[in-house]
Amino acid sequence: MSALPLHRIAPDWNEVLVPFRERDYGRALDLALAFLDEIARDTALAARLGPQHLANIHYTIAESAFGVLDTQPPADMDPPPAWTRFFQAIDDYLRILDRARIEQPDEGWWQIESFPNTLFGHTLNLLLRAGASSAEDIEARTLGFMAIWPDLALRRLLEAIQAERLDVLRPGHLERTQTLAGIYLRLSAERPADTYRQARAQVMDMLADLTYFTGTDTAEDQALAWLEQALATHPDDPFARRRIQDIRDRRTVMEQIRRFNHDANTAIADLLSNLDRLESSTLPAPAAELVERMRRGVERIHGVHRFVQRQQAQFSFIPLRRTVERLVRGRPDLGIRISGADDTARLETDPDYFRIVLDILIRNAIEAFERRGIDPSERRLEIALDPAHACIRVRDNAGGIDPRLRERLFEPYVSSKAVKQTTGLGLANARAIMALLDGRLTLADPQPSNGAEFVLHF
Repeated sequence: MSALPLHRIAPDWNEVLVPFRERDYGRALDLALAFLDEIARDTALAARLGPQHLANIHYTIAESAFGVLDTQPPADMDPPPAWTRFFQAIDDYLRILDRARIEQPDEGWWQIESFPNTLFGHTLNLLLRAGASSAEDIEARTLGFMAIWPDLALRRLLEAIQAERLDVLRPGHLERTQTLAGIYLRLSAERPADTYRQARAQVMDMLADLTYFTGTDTAEDQALAWLEQALATHPDDPFARRRIQDIRDRRTVMEQIRRFNHDANTAIADLLSNLDRLESSTLPAPAAELVERMRRGVERIHGVHRFVQRQQAQFSFIPLRRTVERLVRGRPDLGIRISGADDTARLETDPDYFRIVLDILIRNAIEAFERRGIDPSERRLEIALDPAHACIRVRDNAGGIDPRLRERLFEPYVSSKAVKQTTGLGLANARAIMALLDGRLTLADPQPSNGAEFVLHF
């Protein structure tokens, strides 16, 4: 084989190099293919070329074809001619290098890793962009490079896994990462264990995290299985050890929460049962009023407890006027007027959630009265019931809502109250509860001039 560079043996090769260096890949590809045809026709020229020259030609064809494909969106790859040219050039390049590896084991040119590293990176890029490529396609291409450069191919594959893992906004990110990781684990299993122990554990750690954050019912168990496998592969893996402990700690906490919820529900049920027994007995007036306040408090705790757990609404028909009257009873510092429904009116809703929403609106009105220093004798709260349209209006004369806050009033942490007095979550929670009831909480339009009016649509 001649030691002369290709452009010295065949000056026409310079015509390919000029557009290639200028990144005019379409023209470079056409000229490189034409040059390859010329070699097939010119036996004298072909005889002067060695495997290093042919590898150079196919490398240039592959690089030029990739340059063309890299400017095209994935949807245009059906595949275009450049796709076929790229993979054909890859096959020819690998065939030449594989033969050189066997016939010229001491030659240094085929052992240079920068060129196959680039081509394998392009190969993975195109197969992943195509979307339709199967794991078998990717694995077969990886094996082609591994036959000559096993460590390079696996190292480049690991880099691709890490890049895919981070590309979380790209559709199919999870599936592609899992595909590449599965291929890596299968192929690296045949390599020396000591060399690949840490890298294999790292891939298993990634699969554990990806699986865990899918949030499926079995995600936690699957993640633990990967982490335990990573730890068995690499006992000094700090990530796996820490993550296993985190998951186990979380399971302990969740079990404690589950037990707490069960115990809390049992305690609330016992309290309500005891209150029922107290109410059925003859009590002096102060005690009866105190029991009524206790019941309201326990019912509120029960409703909040259910809401925090995001329990679904449990619909039943409630006596509308009597439920509202009971909720507002015992508020001597507030003039309350209830209108629009008689004792026969019923509303289908969740009693606990209904009481929480109305209680939030009443408490907000009382806090507004107190904040503005309005005398108790002048405080008015009107609750207009409209069972025919499943609607309730709550109106006060506490001075109204700052117009600047109206657009964001139902957002969390938005409040007109002093920062130290509130978290600004009341109305946000009330709206969230109304959503659980398949209803809406809105501001009336227009608002009263001297107060605020909210509308509950059930």
